[in-house]
Amino acid sequence: MKYFLLAILVTIVLFVDISKGYGQCSSCSVTVNVSGTSSAGITATAANQIVCITGSGTYNGSINLNYQNNVTLCVGNNITVSTSATVSNTPTNARINNYGTWNNSMNVGSGLYQSGVIYNNYGTVNTDQIQLNSNTINNYGSFNVTGGVIVNSGSNINTFAGSTMYMGGNLTVNSGGIVTLAGVMGVGGSVTNNNIIRGGGGPCGGLDVTGTFTNNGSGIIQNNGGLVINKTPSPNSGTLEPTVGVSNINPSITSQPSNVSTCPGGNASFTVATTPAANTYQWQVQTGGAGPFTSIAGQTGSTLNLSGVTSGMNGSVYRVLVYSCPNFVISNSATLTVNPNVSGTIASTNVNCNGALTGSITITPSGGSGSYHYSINGGTTWQSSATYTGLGAGSYNVRIRDAGNTSCSAILNASYSITQPALLTASISKTNVLCNGASTGAITITSPSGGVSPYQYSINGGSYQSSGSFTGLAAGSYTLNIRDANNCVVALPSQSITQPSLLSATVSKTNVLCNGASTGAITITSPSGGVSSYQYSINGGAYQSGGSFTGLAAGSYTLNIRDANNCVVALPSQTITQPTLLSATVSKTNVLCNGASTGAITITSPSGGVSPYQYSINGGAYQSSGSFTGLAAGSYTLNIRDANNCVVALPSQTITQPTLLSATVSKTNVLCNGASTGAITITSPLGGVSPYQYSINGGSYQSSGSFTGLAAGSYTLNIRDANNCVVALPSQTITQPTLLSATVSKTNVLCNGASTGAITITSPSGGVSPYQYSINGGAYQSSGSFTGLAAGSYTLNIRDANNCVVALPSQTITQPTVLSASETHTDALCNGASSGTATITATGGTAPYSGIGTFTGLAAGTHSFTVTDANGCSSTVSVVIGEPTVLST
Repeated sequence: MKYFLLAILVTIVLFVDISKGYGQCSSCSVTVNVSGTSSAGITATAANQIVCITGSGTYNGSINLNYQNNVTLCVGNNITVSTSATVSNTPTNARINNYGTWNNSMNVGSGLYQSGVIYNNYGTVNTDQIQLNSNTINNYGSFNVTGGVIVNSGSNINTFAGSTMYMGGNLTVNSGGIVTLAGVMGVGGSVTNNNIIRGGGGPCGGLDVTGTFTNNGSGIIQNNGGLVINKTPSPNSGTLEPTVGVSNINPSITSQPSNVSTCPGGNASFTVATTPAANTYQWQVQTGGAGPFTSIAGQTGSTLNLSGVTSGMNGSVYRVLVYSCPNFVISNSATLTVNPNVSGTIASTNVNCNGALTGSITITPSGGSGSYHYSINGGTTWQSSATYTGLGAGSYNVRIRDAGNTSCSAILNASYSITQPALLTASISKTNVLCNGASTGAITITSPSGGVSPYQYSINGGSYQSSGSFTGLAAGSYTLNIRDANNCVVALPSQSITQPSLLSATVSKTNVLCNGASTGAITITSPSGGVSSYQYSINGGAYQSGGSFTGLAAGSYTLNIRDANNCVVALPSQTITQPTLLSATVSKTNVLCNGASTGAITITSPSGGVSPYQYSINGGAYQSSGSFTGLAAGSYTLNIRDANNCVVALPSQTITQPTLLSATVSKTNVLCNGASTGAITITSPLGGVSPYQYSINGGSYQSSGSFTGLAAGSYTLNIRDANNCVVALPSQTITQPTLLSATVSKTNVLCNGASTGAITITSPSGGVSPYQYSINGGAYQSSGSFTGLAAGSYTLNIRDANNCVVALPSQTITQPTVLSASETHTDALCNGASSGTATITATGGTAPYSGIGTFTGLAAGTHSFTVTDANGCSSTVSVVIGEPTVLST
């Protein structure tokens, strides 16, 4: 029974948006114009003709397509083709476009009038039965078949969103036939599928079967963008995709639309409530309360919102079709009443100063109930006062409404204008800073206009002055204001005073070969910044064009670079180092017997300078051994010489003989530069009378010969016996390693958000190798390379073999801003054409970019474009090119 009701309903409802142009037969070659009832025949006379039946009424005549190639029959939207009309001599490539009501049989010849014919229904079809042989039916409206439908190979039935198709008999889809459902199809008989039944991507693509539903082995039932069936096929030996919905719930309206009253220009809303929640809705209107209901484009929600209601809409009736796919129900009708409106006149006061808020609007009302509300912002806010003050120049949407009936309102002027004087303006010139960090910039304001003279000027919010000249400016951004005689103030374009980039250069040095010599050098290369040519100065001396300074002793040197503008910048100070002073441990053996020559001096543990080392005693020839024997009591001078021929005198030694006090002195050098871990130990006292006491650097005597906690330096030692006899022991020099240092370089992140940064520590020196390195307080590693770093600040340490630790300069890894691609596009002009365009632009990253520009010849669909910057960073944007619906005639 539901299909008879469905058949009755769908015959009076067109699911077509008439505003899209459907129902129009244009470019007609042969036309019959109907007024009332017509039996006049119509015949195609040439290929490619459009044969049209237009006007209003019922057509009973003959339609002879005369086997003309590529002929189109167009039936107007107010035409009914009756059962008495005939269609003959249909060519295989004919097209029938029905915008009206088709009550004629289609069961002629081998198929739909002829194999190959395409039937496009935008209106209503009522026919008996259909067999499709290489035919296509495209249904946008209401299609009713009292009998059955057979879809043979090469044939298609396509139902589009909002359409209905009903057949009282059976639906048979044979091999090669396809049924695509974006709309609703009802079958009063049975369905047998031997090929494909699928969804079409519509909001309600549904198949409602009353009889049996058979899906044979070759049959496929596909979701394909959305398909709902009311029962599971049984028997089913074919393919039923699991995403196909199965539902047989009839929607129920729990709350019907109510009548609405409003005024011209007002808004109106109609709402329906349903259970269960419906899949979709389609609102319809009966204009003026008479004639057929037509669908309203885009109104597919549970609420119909009408804006800008006109008096011509008074008495129109609205209703909604509610879907619970594949079933639907129609709501009760509701009437729109449009009441009379109010009016008024407007007076105003314009603004005194451009951009000020001294304007006003006063409204004088008329009509309505006598009490009013007013709005000057298009009805966003309302007030009971008819006067608005404190207004700026501009366009105001002035409205009035009846306070007793707020739905009645009128737009007095949608763009009422409050004017103002011309904007104050002036010309601006600037002079940039010559030297980075100086204040030699200037800004000059001339040619003032607008407002009322005389004019005054202000910079960065300071006091106003009559002169437009501002000097002594540093590089930076400056805000500028101009003020006229009426105290109207306007901000002029901000100015940016620039300066040359900071002078810089690369500085390298050559250290001294021998401690105390002057063989060091400093070289300045790769100058940049400022304005060439460049000159250089060391320790405040005269400038020279060359960056080479030689003959330097160890020490700290200040360096300056000067450019062609006489801008001077201090370059990094350099410290010329020298090898540590040659030294060694000297031990001696005193004469066993006074006057004998059994004394010896031994030089061990040489350090400093550059090995290998040689040794000399009393100015004699150098030898590779530090052992000198057969010495008599006396004083001996000792020298040590390194591979650079640097010579240093070692502490002289005195060979004693019995009775003379003596002792053995040893030392422990400092492990880490700047520490106090050195020690001197005096042992094996001989001669004199025990007990013995010892003193260091002239300090108090102590019974222990151990002196600890010593910093690097030279120390004098004494031994004293019980008779207060004092003998100076050999002075000792406690040494320390040079200060740990290294060169640090960094690599910044190429792409925003990546971790491609790196820090490299090279050229370690000082301390005792091997060296290790740590970043951000982490574990030490033997390599000075840290990779995979994100943008940020990093602390660095170096540690030597003695576990001495020194902090290296912290580093900041930077990154570019985010690379972003954006697009603007134009859709294809014609369905199926490749006339779309896309313009791709990019921001962020590092210019120049590749992949930007305008791309033409694009077909409808989604296109992906990738923009790549100079660092190889990429960003992808998708462009959806649209196209019109298929042009049909």
